[in-house]
Amino acid sequence: MKQKTPQEKKALSYEKDRRNAYGESRANSRFPIKKNKTFPKRAYRHRIAQILYSEVDSSQENLELVDSEVKSAKRKEWKKFPDISLRDWVQGRFEYRRKMFRARLKRQNKIEVE
Repeated sequence: MKQKTPQEKKALSYEKDRRNAYGESRANSRFPIKKNKTFPKRAYRHRIAQILYSEVDSSQENLELVDSEVKSAKRKEWKKFPDISLRDWVQGRFEYRRKMFRARLKRQNKIEVE
């Protein structure tokens, strides 16, 4: 196996490493993810229970109606967005830094307002 140069390692790191761009700390992001997965499931169970317990009459027509309502109840989905690559994250930080520097210069009247 060919040994990688430091430049190759750096390029590989920029592609493979990921950063959480959602604005949470990486250590505590597992708690909201767990909650966001739990709430739609709980809401679905609650909706089904409401349908089942709202219909007290157990006639055949009513049971078919309840069955169709239960089958038509949709589950809401929550999907985690993938983290961004280190390359995109670093590029975004550079752009943000450049934008803030230009804004500071504009406030200090060191450059003309465009």
